[in-house]
Parts: sequence; C-alpha cells; structure tokens
Amino acid sequence: MSISLEFDCDDDAERQAIKQQYIEILRPSTNTGNYGAGGAATDVQVILENLPPLRFLNLAFDTVRMNGLARVLLHSGKQLVKLLGPSDSKKLRGDHQDYLLLLEAIRNLPNIKDFSWNAISYSTTLDLDSEVLLTPTNDSVVLNNADGIVQAILQSGAALNSLGLFSCPTDSSLQCLLDRCKTTLEDLVLKRLGSHRVVKVLSKFLSREDCHLHAVDITLNISLAREFVNTLKSCNNKLMFLAIQFHTGNMKDAETKTETQNVMKQMYLNVADALKTNKYLCKFCCYPKPPYLHMRRHASLLDVPTREQITAAFVETLHENTTLIHLELDFEVSPMIDYYLDLNSVGRKRVIENGHAMTRQQWVTELAHQSNSHDWLYFVLQSNPLLCHGGEDTIMVSTTATGKRKHDDVSK
Repeated sequence: MSISLEFDCDDDAERQAIKQQYIEILRPSTNTGNYGAGGAATDVQVILENLPPLRFLNLAFDTVRMNGLARVLLHSGKQLVKLLGPSDSKKLRGDHQDYLLLLEAIRNLPNIKDFSWNAISYSTTLDLDSEVLLTPTNDSVVLNNADGIVQAILQSGAALNSLGLFSCPTDSSLQCLLDRCKTTLEDLVLKRLGSHRVVKVLSKFLSREDCHLHAVDITLNISLAREFVNTLKSCNNKLMFLAIQFHTGNMKDAETKTETQNVMKQMYLNVADALKTNKYLCKFCCYPKPPYLHMRRHASLLDVPTREQITAAFVETLHENTTLIHLELDFEVSPMIDYYLDLNSVGRKRVIENGHAMTRQQWVTELAHQSNSHDWLYFVLQSNPLLCHGGEDTIMVSTTATGKRKHDDVSK
C-alpha cells in the first residue's frame, strides 16, 4: 500500500505529479540520504513552496522519513484535518532531532480533527536522554512517544473528534487532553494502558455528563480490565461501543492460569450485571489479546461449566436489555444470546416500548418489517397473540413482550 493524501487540485495529471512530489519527500531515499542535511532540507523547502496544503494524510501502510513528515506538516499542515501515522515503529525513521521537529510540526496543526499514531516508538542510532530511554538494542533505542505527541496536540489547540494512540500517555497528559476535547472527542483508541491512574482518569471521564465519547477501544492487563469494566455501571448515555483487549500473562503456569480464569469469570459476570442497568451500550467486545499481532485469537481460556455460567448470566441480562446488538467474548456466544442480539438489532426495543399504543396496522407493519426472520415473527406474535384473530383497531401488548423464548425454540 502507498501513502494516501488529499488536497485541492482539479487536473488529474497535475494531481498525480503533486502526489509524487509529496511521496518523494516523505519516503526514505537511498540516494539522497537523510533530508535533515542542510542542502537537502533547502531543496525540500523549495519543492514544498509550490505544493498545495493537505487535508488528509495516511501513512499507515508505508515507511516514512520522520524529517520529511515533519517538514511536510510544517509547510502543508495548516488545513490538515485527518492524520493517520505509521502503523509500525520500524516504518518511522529518524533521529532525536527529527523527533523534536515532528513535535513542533504537530504543535502547528490547529485544524486537525482525527489523529492516529500507531507506531509506539521510533528507532534511532543516536543516544537519547535517559528519561525517555526504554529499551536499548544493538544499533538503536526505543522511545515511547505518546506523551510528547499528546502534549504537542494540546499546544496546537486542536479540538479532536478521534484519537488513536498505540502507546499510553501519562495520566496527567491524558486528563488534560480529555478536558480540552470533552465536547468534541467521540472516538478514542488507547493501547497499552499501563497504570491504575490512567484507567482511573478514563473511567472518571466516561461518567461525566459532558463527555461525548461514543466509542472506546483499549488494551490493558487483565487486572486493570477487571477494574475498568465497572465503568459500565456509571458511564453516561453517550458511550455506544466499548472494546477491551487484555493481556493474560504466562498461561503455561498453572497457578497463573487458574487466577486468570477466575478473574475473567468475575469480569464477565460483572459486565452482565452492569448491562442490566446500562441500556445505552450497543456493542461490547472483551477478550484476551493474542501474544503476537499476526496471530488469530486462540481457543477459549475458560472451561465449559464457566462458559455456561457466563452465558446464563448474559441471557438473563438480555431478557431485559433491548439495546445491545453485538457481544464478543473469549468464547463463541450461544444461539440464545444471538437470538436476543438479532431481535435487538431489528427493533425489539421499539416494539416493547411502544407496543401498548400501537394500532393493528402498525402491528402488521412490524410483522412485515422482518418477514423472512422466524425469530422476529415469533417475537411479534408472542408480543401480541391477538394478531392472529380479529379485534379492535388498537391492541394492547402482551405481558410476554420481552421476547423471552426457550432455548430449544431458537433454531425452529
């Protein structure tokens, strides 16, 4: 995949030429070396003077020179609305001076709305200050850059709609960012949440009435995940999607495995209980993170009796919860859970809440709404058995309108 960018230009041939010039600045070049060199930097500046400002820049699938990216953002980023950074640390090349230049460039993105930085670090052949040095290797060191990036965004004054960071900022930086963007931030992705303080900041923010987050996707260790799911009981009515991936530790150790299974069981039961009162969340995902990005999710870590207990808890919850339409756990959910989720996705809440005042014609319309779904037809007729007979124009909803159904009936 190549670098993707958007700018104003009506001529196709000219657009391709401009794109190629941007790409040559952004990509590493074996011929010219690092653009941080004085002569090369001058050449880049001359080229940029003749290029239009960018609205969108996607670098997720390509290798990028940090110095080139910084210069592009400094010159062409004033109107930039969306920036998707490199997806891998190895695809972001530069030294510490390039990193500082990049932070300066981010501080000059006043109109950025959607910002995603997938690289958790960058590689450099220079020595760095000990306060930012995490893991040395033979010819490079690794720098955690999330906090510097968050601080740069704060200084830009941008009001973000979405933010994705694949390393975690400090709790104080995250708190400042959430306060700044509390009325605009709708989507948040935070990977590698590593402290109780950071989890506490996010949990508290989700309970605020002025929080406008609609979707949250986080990755953290299992003990912090168990703590975070309690947020579901207190979060406001705007959060509709929540995804939690958690690290389980060494599952080859019997004691660790047993402890992890107990924590997972209690966590899932707590979620089921919280969703009895949380009637706003539409999609919930919570499962162990594979040890490597390229690996598929492994088989369930839970035994059959535990899975059955968790399933029963969610079925009980979904008997009353008419909002949840997607549930993803460590194991494949049962047909009974799918039954409720499917009904919720096509309007079970609408029928339950409005059925008492619906006319016969409205009930017939509901039957036709999903006429090919046996489950939906069963639910509507169960809600109002009088539809099978003649009667008054207005028909009161049956007391069984929750759609509760025996497990054996689901597949019929």
